[in-house]
Amino acid sequence: MASMKLAEWMTETGTTIPQLAEGTGEGVETCRLWVKGKRTPRKEAMVKLFAFTRGKVSANDFFDIPHNPTPTEGAAERAADAA
Repeated sequence: MASMKLAEWMTETGTTIPQLAEGTGEGVETCRLWVKGKRTPRKEAMVKLFAFTRGKVSANDFFDIPHNPTPTEGAAERAADAA
């Protein structure tokens, strides 16, 4: 399932900020800040946002984490050492 930025999802679906607020149980201003990228949803809100968008918008979309990251040299060894 491909994910996308919240603003992109809203444009694609025609969802308004008040509809997003109602669907997630968050405030209109909070949702506006999410859409503009000025605030990141807290964990509880992210779960509701993920459900409301049917998985199209995920936490990774707020942090620009690649969906298929390539491990950096030595990362596997550092992870093993940390465990």
